[in-house]
Amino acid sequence: MRPAVLALGASLVASTAHADIETSWRVAGWSGDRTSQAEEGPVANAEAWIRAGAPSSDGAGLRFEAWVAADPVGKEADADIREASITVTPGPLRLTAGRQVHAWGRSDRINPTDVIGARDLRRLTEDDADNRLGAAGASIQLDLAGGVASLHWLPEFRANQLPITLPAPEIRHRPGNTEGQFALRYERYGQALDWSISYADLADRTPWLDLGRAADHPQIILRHPRLRMLGGDLATTLGPYGVRAEAALYDYDRSDLTGLAPRRPRFALVLGADRDLPGQLNLNVQAVVRANDTLLAPIGPKAATALRNAAIQYAWRDTVAGATVRLRKPFAAERGSVEATVAAYAGGGTYAQFRLAYALRDGLRASLFAERFAGRSDSLFGRLEDNSLIAVGLRAGF
Repeated sequence: MRPAVLALGASLVASTAHADIETSWRVAGWSGDRTSQAEEGPVANAEAWIRAGAPSSDGAGLRFEAWVAADPVGKEADADIREASITVTPGPLRLTAGRQVHAWGRSDRINPTDVIGARDLRRLTEDDADNRLGAAGASIQLDLAGGVASLHWLPEFRANQLPITLPAPEIRHRPGNTEGQFALRYERYGQALDWSISYADLADRTPWLDLGRAADHPQIILRHPRLRMLGGDLATTLGPYGVRAEAALYDYDRSDLTGLAPRRPRFALVLGADRDLPGQLNLNVQAVVRANDTLLAPIGPKAATALRNAAIQYAWRDTVAGATVRLRKPFAAERGSVEATVAAYAGGGTYAQFRLAYALRDGLRASLFAERFAGRSDSLFGRLEDNSLIAVGLRAGF
């Protein structure tokens, strides 16, 4: 699939003589990386991004986005084509083929329905959107009953990259039948009540860790069982409050997870509201509830790996509850903003983040970023304590 994406990307770049082309140049210094290593040193990273869109008179459109970085995860140089797609509009349909970035859900950064897109959570970026990975496929969209109905075929599999270092060498078990991955969605927006309902049948983007052996040495096998998700979201305004809700039901084949974890995710719900306060402040509050089915708990050598899976999958209890609070203040003349976020899960630890972005002049922005993880050593955030860091950066362009 990757050669096809590269070929399409090259053809899109070659056809952008009349395209709207944007570039972004970014440099940043980080106090550490996001691989949960205790003794990593400072990391410097420089990135170049390009984004192009080329609509044409015959109703077709092209989109391309890629980046190259000197040290995006604190290990080595890398590059990625995030988007390389073409869209045509025969009659009432919109057909898109190529690599696309998929982002589902209306709740604030915690999205139970967002299962078809993958992320590289090791990426040294202060913008969550920048760690998304594109995936090649095709989609059909149709305006229907005041909304948009879409069908997505998702043959390229790209996994979430976890912000951890595993205790043994790893090997990824590639899921079978990736050509059978698909998703459906109906969405209404631009009205007093925006909402959507969605369904996906695909390999879980988040890996489940399994303990094996190779040459008589321990080995971590990253497995991606089949996942079926039915979910929906909504957003509206009630007086001075913006209100959001998002929920999803998950279904795995029980046999795929036997021996991997003490529980499997079954349901997730996020309820949130935000309100503007005096002084141009905005307060955003969310509650999170996750329900899990009990499995036969692994014993022996696999027990420790099972506990890691429980933390990764938010399944360390039958019911997991948490909350997030974010306070944000924009600067005058749209020169940027400053925000602080705290999050906590019962039994999962706490998380705090500070983010400041300020435009020094048009097209040039400075940033300051910090995040802190804390909790028991076996908890969700406690396992990420070594990922606590501070970063300063400078960005030109988008």
